Amino acid sequence: MNSTRDDDTLLEVTRFFFEELMPLAKKLQDEGKAFFSVKPNPNAQTYYKKREKTIMHPESFEVVGCDSFDSFEEALIDMWTSQGYSELTKLAPTLLKLAKSLYFVEEQSEDISPFIYVMF
Repeated sequence: MNSTRDDDTLLEVTRFFFEELMPLAKKLQDEGKAFFSVKPNPNAQTYYKKREKTIMHPESFEVVGCDSFDSFEEALIDMWTSQGYSELTKLAPTLLKLAKSLYFVEEQSEDISPFIYVMF
């Protein structure tokens, strides 16, 4: 997102953060739920985990995403539900709306700055 855009997107993001995301985070915190630990676990013997997969392949670095806005909301809901974070699913409609408002395709031109080295 270009921060010089003159639209309501920044207001939408700010509203989402303070009116939806932070209240949900506070609710989850009050329920004792956390997505990652912010302090050491005194009961943990070790944090070392032996990995089952010890060899990386090119596919290991590929992240499957959404191919369109139509599948974005459903993909978020499916992902959070499968990960056990069903509380987050209520954020999906607003995130879809924000994704649509933030999306833009930058204008392309054939002119290339003389200060950029072009590799073919």
